[in-house]
Amino acid sequence: METATAFVVRRDGTMEMMAFPAPLAKVYRYYQKYPGAAAECVTLTLKEYCDGGFSYFAYVPNVDPAHDEARVAARVRAQCPFCRILREHDEPILIDWLYCYVVRAKYPLHPGHLIVVAKEHVPCWFDLSEQTQRSMLLAANDARRIAQAADPTVRGFNLGVNVGPVADQKVPHAHLHVIPRREGDGNA
Repeated sequence: METATAFVVRRDGTMEMMAFPAPLAKVYRYYQKYPGAAAECVTLTLKEYCDGGFSYFAYVPNVDPAHDEARVAARVRAQCPFCRILREHDEPILIDWLYCYVVRAKYPLHPGHLIVVAKEHVPCWFDLSEQTQRSMLLAANDARRIAQAADPTVRGFNLGVNVGPVADQKVPHAHLHVIPRREGDGNA
Protein backbone atom coordinates (compact mmCIF):
# COMPACT_ATOMS: atom_id res chain seq x y z
CA MET A 1 0.00 0.00 0.00
CA GLU A 2 1.27 3.45 -0.89
CA THR A 3 2.09 5.68 2.09
CA ALA A 4 3.40 9.15 2.88
CA THR A 5 4.75 10.58 6.11
CA ALA A 6 3.26 13.55 7.95
CA PHE A 7 3.28 15.11 11.40
CA VAL A 8 0.41 14.07 13.63
CA VAL A 9 -0.69 15.51 16.94
CA ARG A 10 -1.91 13.03 19.52
CA ARG A 11 -4.68 13.80 22.01
CA ASP A 12 -2.05 14.25 24.72
CA GLY A 13 -0.43 17.04 22.60
CA THR A 14 2.70 15.14 21.58
CA MET A 15 3.73 15.20 17.93
CA GLU A 16 5.15 12.40 15.85
CA MET A 17 5.98 11.61 12.23
CA MET A 18 3.77 8.77 11.00
CA ALA A 19 3.06 7.01 7.72
CA PHE A 20 -0.37 7.51 6.21
CA PRO A 21 -2.07 5.43 3.54
CA ALA A 22 -2.99 6.58 0.05
CA PRO A 23 -5.11 9.68 -0.21
CA LEU A 24 -2.36 11.55 1.67
CA ALA A 25 0.35 9.74 -0.27
CA LYS A 26 -1.37 10.70 -3.53
CA VAL A 27 -1.51 14.35 -2.50
CA TYR A 28 2.12 14.23 -1.42
CA ARG A 29 2.94 13.06 -4.97
CA TYR A 30 0.93 16.00 -6.35
CA TYR A 31 3.01 18.42 -4.32
CA GLN A 32 6.21 16.83 -5.55
CA LYS A 33 5.23 16.88 -9.25
CA TYR A 34 2.97 19.92 -9.51
CA PRO A 35 3.56 22.26 -6.57
CA GLY A 36 1.22 25.02 -7.77
CA ALA A 37 -1.59 22.79 -8.92
CA ALA A 38 -1.73 20.69 -5.76
CA ALA A 39 -2.65 23.63 -3.58
CA GLU A 40 -5.63 24.40 -5.81
CA CYS A 41 -7.26 20.99 -5.51
CA VAL A 42 -6.58 19.91 -1.92
CA THR A 43 -8.17 20.97 1.34
CA LEU A 44 -7.24 19.53 4.70
CA THR A 45 -9.54 18.33 7.44
CA LEU A 46 -8.64 17.51 11.03
CA LYS A 47 -9.61 13.90 11.67
CA GLU A 48 -9.22 11.63 14.64
CA TYR A 49 -7.58 8.24 14.20
CA CYS A 50 -7.15 5.27 16.51
CA ASP A 51 -4.06 3.20 16.02
CA GLY A 52 -2.36 0.75 18.34
CA GLY A 53 -4.51 1.66 21.32
CA PHE A 54 -4.05 5.45 21.23
CA SER A 55 -5.87 8.27 19.48
CA TYR A 56 -4.32 11.05 17.50
CA PHE A 57 -5.41 13.88 15.25
CA ALA A 58 -4.00 14.52 11.80
CA TYR A 59 -4.69 16.85 8.94
CA VAL A 60 -5.72 14.68 6.01
CA PRO A 61 -6.55 15.73 2.46
CA ASN A 62 -9.96 15.86 0.88
CA VAL A 63 -9.01 15.12 -2.71
CA ASP A 64 -11.62 16.43 -5.11
CA PRO A 65 -12.33 13.60 -7.59
CA ALA A 66 -12.56 16.17 -10.38
CA HIS A 67 -8.89 16.92 -9.82
CA ASP A 68 -7.32 13.55 -10.42
CA GLU A 69 -3.66 13.36 -11.36
CA ALA A 70 -4.26 13.32 -15.11
CA ARG A 71 -6.35 16.51 -15.00
CA VAL A 72 -3.81 18.28 -12.81
CA ALA A 73 -1.01 17.22 -15.17
CA ALA A 74 -3.00 18.39 -18.21
CA ARG A 75 -3.60 21.80 -16.62
CA VAL A 76 0.08 22.17 -15.80
CA ARG A 77 1.07 21.19 -19.37
CA ALA A 78 -1.46 23.65 -20.80
CA GLN A 79 0.26 26.48 -18.92
CA CYS A 80 3.83 25.35 -19.68
CA PRO A 81 5.59 27.49 -22.30
CA PHE A 82 7.75 24.55 -23.49
CA CYS A 83 4.70 22.30 -23.95
CA ARG A 84 2.99 25.16 -25.80
CA ILE A 85 5.84 25.32 -28.33
CA LEU A 86 5.31 21.65 -29.19
CA ARG A 87 1.54 21.97 -29.24
CA GLU A 88 1.20 25.22 -31.19
CA HIS A 89 4.50 25.41 -33.12
CA ASP A 90 4.54 29.16 -32.42
CA GLU A 91 8.33 29.34 -32.18
CA PRO A 92 10.85 27.87 -34.60
CA ILE A 93 12.17 24.48 -33.51
CA LEU A 94 15.79 24.27 -34.66
CA ILE A 95 16.27 20.56 -33.91
CA ASP A 96 13.42 18.09 -33.45
CA TRP A 97 14.37 14.67 -32.08
CA LEU A 98 12.28 11.85 -30.66
CA TYR A 99 12.81 12.79 -27.00
CA CYS A 100 13.74 16.47 -27.17
CA TYR A 101 13.88 19.61 -29.27
CA VAL A 102 16.03 22.77 -29.46
CA VAL A 103 14.80 26.38 -29.56
CA ARG A 104 16.31 29.82 -29.14
CA ALA A 105 16.08 31.16 -25.59
CA LYS A 106 13.30 33.70 -25.20
CA TYR A 107 15.43 35.62 -22.66
CA PRO A 108 19.03 34.88 -23.70
CA LEU A 109 21.90 35.33 -21.26
CA HIS A 110 24.22 35.85 -24.26
CA PRO A 111 23.57 36.11 -28.02
CA GLY A 112 22.91 32.68 -29.53
CA HIS A 113 21.66 31.12 -26.26
CA LEU A 114 19.79 27.90 -27.12
CA ILE A 115 17.65 25.59 -25.00
CA VAL A 116 17.35 21.82 -25.32
CA VAL A 117 13.90 20.83 -24.02
CA ALA A 118 12.55 17.40 -23.08
CA LYS A 119 9.36 16.60 -25.02
CA GLU A 120 7.84 14.90 -21.98
CA HIS A 121 6.64 17.34 -19.33
CA VAL A 122 8.89 16.41 -16.40
CA PRO A 123 9.81 19.24 -14.01
CA CYS A 124 13.16 17.85 -12.85
CA TRP A 125 16.20 16.83 -14.91
CA PHE A 126 16.91 14.00 -12.47
CA ASP A 127 13.44 12.50 -13.03
CA LEU A 128 13.95 12.20 -16.81
CA SER A 129 14.62 8.77 -18.26
CA GLU A 130 18.25 8.02 -19.06
CA GLN A 131 17.29 7.84 -22.73
CA THR A 132 15.90 11.39 -22.64
CA GLN A 133 18.94 12.71 -20.74
CA ARG A 134 21.30 11.13 -23.29
CA SER A 135 19.23 12.48 -26.16
CA MET A 136 19.32 15.97 -24.68
CA LEU A 137 23.10 15.88 -24.26
CA LEU A 138 23.55 14.71 -27.85
CA ALA A 139 21.17 17.45 -29.02
CA ALA A 140 23.35 19.94 -27.11
CA ASN A 141 26.22 18.92 -29.44
CA ASP A 142 24.09 19.82 -32.45
CA ALA A 143 22.99 23.06 -30.76
CA ARG A 144 26.69 23.91 -30.28
CA ARG A 145 27.28 23.39 -34.02
CA ILE A 146 24.36 25.68 -34.86
CA ALA A 147 25.67 28.42 -32.55
CA GLN A 148 29.22 28.16 -33.92
CA ALA A 149 28.01 28.23 -37.53
CA ALA A 150 25.91 31.34 -36.82
CA ASP A 151 28.72 33.22 -35.06
CA PRO A 152 32.43 32.51 -35.63
CA THR A 153 33.39 34.64 -32.60
CA VAL A 154 32.05 31.91 -30.23
CA ARG A 155 35.01 30.49 -28.28
CA GLY A 156 33.33 28.37 -25.63
CA PHE A 157 30.05 27.28 -24.07
CA ASN A 158 28.28 27.00 -20.76
CA LEU A 159 25.91 24.05 -20.41
CA GLY A 160 23.46 24.49 -17.56
CA VAL A 161 20.59 22.72 -15.88
CA ASN A 162 18.70 24.51 -13.10
CA VAL A 163 16.67 22.18 -10.89
CA GLY A 164 14.06 23.77 -8.65
CA PRO A 165 13.16 27.35 -7.78
CA VAL A 166 16.09 27.81 -5.39
CA ALA A 167 18.42 26.90 -8.28
CA ASP A 168 16.72 29.60 -10.41
CA GLN A 169 14.65 27.21 -12.55
CA LYS A 170 12.04 29.53 -14.04
CA VAL A 171 10.00 26.96 -16.01
CA PRO A 172 9.20 23.68 -14.22
CA HIS A 173 9.91 21.58 -17.32
CA ALA A 174 13.31 19.89 -17.68
CA HIS A 175 15.59 21.74 -20.08
CA LEU A 176 19.28 22.27 -20.76
CA HIS A 177 20.83 25.66 -21.56
CA VAL A 178 23.50 25.86 -24.26
CA ILE A 179 25.09 29.29 -23.87
CA PRO A 180 27.73 30.44 -26.39
CA ARG A 181 30.62 32.43 -24.90
CA ARG A 182 32.96 34.94 -26.50
CA GLU A 183 36.16 36.60 -25.39
CA GLY A 184 35.39 39.38 -22.89
CA ASP A 185 31.63 38.79 -22.67
CA GLY A 186 31.60 38.76 -18.85
CA ASN A 187 30.27 36.15 -16.45
CA ALA A 188 27.26 33.95 -17.24
